[in-house]
Amino acid sequence: MGATPDLYFFNGILGMNDEPNRMKLQSNGKPTNMQPEYRALLPLWQTYPRQTAVLNIYGDKDDGSHSDGSVSNASSQSLRYLVAGRAKSYQERKIVWANAQHSKLHDNVQVNRVLIKFAGVLFWVNMSTWLNLTIVLLISGNLGFLCWYLSARLGVKSFKGLYFVDDERDREIALRVHNVCLNTFITGICLLMLLVFILMDSGWQLTVSRFGNIILCYLLLMMFGSNCQYYYLWRKYDRA
Repeated sequence: MGATPDLYFFNGILGMNDEPNRMKLQSNGKPTNMQPEYRALLPLWQTYPRQTAVLNIYGDKDDGSHSDGSVSNASSQSLRYLVAGRAKSYQERKIVWANAQHSKLHDNVQVNRVLIKFAGVLFWVNMSTWLNLTIVLLISGNLGFLCWYLSARLGVKSFKGLYFVDDERDREIALRVHNVCLNTFITGICLLMLLVFILMDSGWQLTVSRFGNIILCYLLLMMFGSNCQYYYLWRKYDRA
């Protein structure tokens, strides 16, 4: 958990207004003793965004203090009482041992993995069920239609490896088509990296869900465009 000089979202700091193993939490997460700074945050519950998913990561040095050296676990977990029943979801993850020290959490590999997993799951969870189903159907339908089109309309009888080797002519056409499509794919990946760079450096403060939706739309457009290019090139070279 992070903090600013005037505002933090835990209930006390060790050595300042808290001591190891002193503060306790009630069953609903409410601290038995609230610091003034923490109490001042209570009214914010009424305006806290309901669509927010919260991941609370805190450290435990496993030295008996039940803290990360600066903030007690109970103090860190007091965030639950501030957002419970208001946020869309609330999760806690405790990081244990030496690298769980307060200032080291930012460079902890385990923390990075938890954040990446949380961000990825959050993106898919925030997507509606029909959109998830649509994506699966589009990808499955795309592969099925490609195989049907090549077999029924273009006369390709077998699929082996990257190229179609039913006969020499099909193999020559496939080689030319795949070479062009591969160059287009590489260009698309470069443009995707550029798009990610622009979005991350734009200062738009995009949510994980919105960022993911933009990338998803780009990938769907890329898939649709590559299919159109594939069919066009195959018919073009087939007629040559």
